[in-house]
Amino acid sequence: MSDVPPPARPRFPVLLLMLVAFAAGAFADRRGWVPGRTNRQPARLDKTFAPFWEAWNAVDEHFVDREKVSPERMTQGAIRGMLDSLGDRRHTAYLTREQRADQKLRLSGQYEGIGAVMRLLGGQPTIVRVLPGSPARTAGLRAGDVVRQVNKKSVAKLKLHEVTASIKGATNTAVELRVLRPSLAKELVVTVQRGKVDRREVEWWMLPERGKAKPIVAHFVLASFSDKAAEQLRTAIGEARANGARGILLDLRGNSGGYKEQAILVASEFIEAGKVVLIQQDAKGRKEELKAKEGGLATDLPLCVLVDGATASSAEIVAGAIKGHQRGKIVGLKTVGAGTILRGYPLGDGGIVWLAVYKWLTPTGDEIWHKGIVPDVEVPLPQEAIVLLPDADAPLAPEAFAKSSDAQLRKAYEVLRKEIQ
Repeated sequence: MSDVPPPARPRFPVLLLMLVAFAAGAFADRRGWVPGRTNRQPARLDKTFAPFWEAWNAVDEHFVDREKVSPERMTQGAIRGMLDSLGDRRHTAYLTREQRADQKLRLSGQYEGIGAVMRLLGGQPTIVRVLPGSPARTAGLRAGDVVRQVNKKSVAKLKLHEVTASIKGATNTAVELRVLRPSLAKELVVTVQRGKVDRREVEWWMLPERGKAKPIVAHFVLASFSDKAAEQLRTAIGEARANGARGILLDLRGNSGGYKEQAILVASEFIEAGKVVLIQQDAKGRKEELKAKEGGLATDLPLCVLVDGATASSAEIVAGAIKGHQRGKIVGLKTVGAGTILRGYPLGDGGIVWLAVYKWLTPTGDEIWHKGIVPDVEVPLPQEAIVLLPDADAPLAPEAFAKSSDAQLRKAYEVLRKEIQ
């Protein structure tokens, strides 16, 4: 979850001077001098930094594989190592110039790629959602397809983020995927023409009732907390109510967060105005209550929230607020525990350090950092299960829902249905 990045210069004088020194090739004096020491940097840093420079010089002068000696990569590695030592590895982070640009694009609701969402299912990179109108859908990719190769190269040994990175690319370029389609028990080769993808943050549909009864439960999937999330959710709630929705299932599984302000606006759709959404606490222990806004469209509807082990940051704010006010049941698995608010500190090379500057607490004062939101009803998801997601092109039949491998969604529906009169 991010705060607004400040316009001021970064407050890392030593780090910035290190970057300048690396770029210029001017290394610190080998007697232990630390460049740019100010009154805020005590003399003990001379001794503290000496081993770093000794290690740097040893690599620079003696490492045998000279092609791998890159001052830029070494600098980036040093920054990441410094931030890792803080223990906030799922939140505080360093992004390179390219990663920062990609993050900005994602939080605007746009990116360049094929428009498919992947997760690891059974240890394999699997497409779990194909966005409407996307290049992936045009090319014929489907939820459940297991990616085996990207441009004729096996992905068996790659991490999920490496697979997705290899698939992404500039508009009007092509990527060839070899996928296993379990329903056909065979592999297919699919060529996808990449393009600009306008991702809808909110997708929804009405879950079917048994028999011929009219559907009354709306299933909302909120993908992230970009700058369009709350606006799209508000529109979707209005549409669902017009279609007879008498209960809402808010699906935050896999939602890694986004803007804090969007989390407050989203929570405000379900929680009465003036109630605390979160409490933020700074490094000196000072606390501030942030409260729900007026005008929520679903403060009167029964509610259930789905979470899992990838639900983080702003998504945890919403889940924590709903649980704290006993506004609805939380179903699924314990969340990540990224209970800090980030502020961005731009670096001179175009990168950025996102640093946790506040802890956040639930309305009941519970700390979430490293602890996560514990669901009221714990439901694991089998490794081979396919998460059921809204698809306007494929209305869901009652029989298909009853047989779905998405045990978490089925349980959440069962819990919510009991609350609807």
